Amino acid sequence: MLIALSWPSAFLIAGLPRSIRKTILVPILSSPPLRRGFGMIGHPAAATILFIGVLYFWQVPRYHDAALSSEPLHYLMHVSMLAVGLLFWWKIFDPRPDPKGWPFGLRLMTLLIVILSNIGLGSYTVLKAAVLYPAYDVNGRMYGFSGIADEQFGGLIIWIPSSMMCLLALLLTIHAMGLNETRHEATRLKWTPSNSAAMDYPTTGAALIEKARPKNKAMALGFSIFSISMFLAAIGIGVLA
Repeated sequence: MLIALSWPSAFLIAGLPRSIRKTILVPILSSPPLRRGFGMIGHPAAATILFIGVLYFWQVPRYHDAALSSEPLHYLMHVSMLAVGLLFWWKIFDPRPDPKGWPFGLRLMTLLIVILSNIGLGSYTVLKAAVLYPAYDVNGRMYGFSGIADEQFGGLIIWIPSSMMCLLALLLTIHAMGLNETRHEATRLKWTPSNSAAMDYPTTGAALIEKARPKNKAMALGFSIFSISMFLAAIGIGVLA
């Protein structure tokens, strides 16, 4: 998340040797099939499913233990999670508003979905009764933890700190949304009295309310769904406990 928040791509590209930029990077970035492929995986639904799905996939005991027993597979596990993580967080922290970037309301919704997925996976790992990953016992567990305690601690990390990072990202996204609205308002103050400008920047309170109504409804619905989901998650976790 912090790597993506620093927006390093422009600096990394600028720091590459000119020969690599011209012979490798430009052909890749200008390739229509690759651009379509990146466009597909960069879609909000695809990026969110990949971000959650890759984490869940590697938490399946069979695959997780296999990764612990094979160094190449172990690296593949971490590299795949890093790749989908960078993709997701770059889209969340993209400074460009809609249509070049994701709509800010949609970014908030995807973050809420990720928080719920962390709560589900983390709470299950904490509350289950048996050891899920016996491969850790081969080399010994850190700090002398028992298998159950070790995995409960790992579940807590997914459950609480990971969710808190998403909440931090949610606050940053709301802040970015406010900055975008401020820029939009500054542009409005420079508008010329034309028909198109009048449609973009309402001059009466009633017109402004009507223009903002769909956006406000969508945001209210999203936060309502999130509140209900959090309530159901809390009840479900209580039942499991």
